[in-house]
This record gives sequence, C-alpha cells and structure tokens, in this order.
Amino acid sequence: MNVALCAPYGPDRVSGVSVFLQGLEAGLKARGHVVHILTPDRAPWLVRMPRGWQDLSLSIWTASRILRSGGTLRVVHANQPHPQSLAALISAMILGIRFVVTYHSEMPPAGHRASGWAQGLSHWVLRQHADATAFVSEATKAAFPGTEGAVVRIGVPRDEAAAARRSPKRSDPTFTFLFVGRQTRSKGFFDVLAAVGRLRSRPVPRPFRLVLTGDVPEEEAREKEKILKAARDVVEDRGILRDRGELLRTIAGSDALLLPSYREGLPLVVLEAMALGCAPIVSTVGGLPEVVREGETGLLVTPGDVDGLVEKMRWALAHPVELAVLGERAAAFVQEHLDFTNTVDAYVALYEGGSPTDPK
Repeated sequence: MNVALCAPYGPDRVSGVSVFLQGLEAGLKARGHVVHILTPDRAPWLVRMPRGWQDLSLSIWTASRILRSGGTLRVVHANQPHPQSLAALISAMILGIRFVVTYHSEMPPAGHRASGWAQGLSHWVLRQHADATAFVSEATKAAFPGTEGAVVRIGVPRDEAAAARRSPKRSDPTFTFLFVGRQTRSKGFFDVLAAVGRLRSRPVPRPFRLVLTGDVPEEEAREKEKILKAARDVVEDRGILRDRGELLRTIAGSDALLLPSYREGLPLVVLEAMALGCAPIVSTVGGLPEVVREGETGLLVTPGDVDGLVEKMRWALAHPVELAVLGERAAAFVQEHLDFTNTVDAYVALYEGGSPTDPK
C-alpha cells in the first residue's frame, strides 16, 4: 500500500502529532508499505514565507505533491482540521483514492479570525467527505458532535519504553517533578510554577525539584523568566530535548509528570510517562480521565485549581512508595491497552476500509 501522511507540524516541532507521525511511518514501513511524509520540514522554503501565508503555501504544496504522485498513492492520511487537510482531501477526491483524517484534540484556538474561519471550513468539509475519521479519545470525539468516526488511541512502542526503563537510574535522592511540552497557560504551565512557589514557601516532607523541557512562546517567555528568577534553587530548565531517547530517559528518571492542562485530546507525553512508570498528575480534561484513574494509575486535578495541584504534589512528596505503585499500575495499563502496534494495526484497517479495534 502507498500512503501519504500529512500534518501541519514537522518533526522539528516538539509535539505529540509529530511523534505519532514518525511512529506511524516506521510501523507502516515495517509492514512493507510505502510512506510519503508531507509536513512543513519537507519544504524548507515554507519558513521563509510570511507567517500569514504559510498555511496557504503548505496546502498548495501538499495538493501538488499528492496530485503529482502519478496515481501510485492509495491512501491519504491527514491530521487535524486544517487547511492542509482540506487540500489533501480535495486532491484525494480528484484522484479517487481513500482519505483518512485523525482529530488529535478539540478545535485549537485560532490566532486570528481568518485562521478560525479556515479551521471551521476544513472541519465542515472533512466531516462531509472523509472516508474515515479517527479520534484519539472519546472526549475528542464528543467535542465534534455529529461527526462519525472511530476512537483510535495512540499507543507507546514497547521497545522504546523498555529501553528507557533499563537506563541507569539517578543516584540523586531529590524527588523530581517533570513538566514536558509547550510552556503555555493552556498547558497549565504557570499553574505548575505557582504550585512550586507555594511548596517552596512552606516545609515539605522531602527535598524536590522541578525539571522543565519544552519550548515557550515568545510572548510568555518574559513572564516565565521573571518567575524562575525566584525559584532557580528548585527548577532545572533543560530547554527542548530533540533527542527522543534523551527525553524518554528524562521521563523514566522522574517521579511524577505534571500536566494540569486546560484543554487536551490525549497527550502522548502522559502515555509515555505512564509506560515508563512515572506517575502522572494531570487535569480532568479531554481524554486524560479515560486513562489516568484517580488513585489507581495516577492523580487528577481540576484545571485552574492551584491549591488542588499543591495538595496532590505534597501528597506525592509524602508518599513516594505509594506514588511508585501508581506508576507501576500505569505502566501495566499502557502495556495491556496502549501498545503502538495496535495503533498501527487500527490505521491499516482504516486504510483498507475496515473497522479498527480499540481495547479499553
């Protein structure tokens, strides 16, 4: 089978969609399929375009690549309601080939009115004409009422998780909280900093630190630096870890992952943390409660509730053994239900016109 995988984010951007695409490409190739990747990094000239024209240019380039495939393509798989996905759909319809789209989250907030209009139009057309639609969680599907499709959760490759868990363990006894991802308000990043500030100001059961990795938008970088000046003694900022092995080893060497987001689909980093035995402390949004079960595979907080986040972090500091048990249960859950091999199998079934299975 000859498949084109499209996404508006390239692997140079640290995102779950990018990691998903790389894993899916590897899984499909391992099964003998031919894969073409259509992401911004494959057209470097796109970054030189004015920002407002980048989405349009990516869409035109994607359509031209699909239409010039010479009829060898059999499936086009796009990701997210985006102008690129709309261009990919129209191209697939012209060629008479199958089109599949994956929704990774609820409609992301648009930067300006034109972007919002383009997202809405893309979703409306995709809903009407896509041959198959997949959602990463039940909550993501519920965010698009009236849109038919299957829930296909993104899994974690067992070999990657096993290799990271076998990495040498740190000898430092300091308890480590970890934040991975884009450092924005919507991810609860500033709630994490506020919680750490409160913990620093009071006696705690044991020494702790917060490790950060990920990018920060320019407009929020100044506020971040201002807050960190007062917390350098407990915060270690590692920047963007582009090496996936290093990122997974960092997760495996941490005690708890913090992600008190305000909106999510089903973030891959949480599943990776669970697979590596790093207990998740996350918010009750999107598909997170579908995999993180309070007191069983992690801890849940209400988005925006900094007091509640402080309480869960303090409990973790006071009960490291019990927290480690949550991490082991989380790892067992991912191993049983969220193996990436099953994700690839599900998409192959969608490509072939069948129905995927998604073990609960």
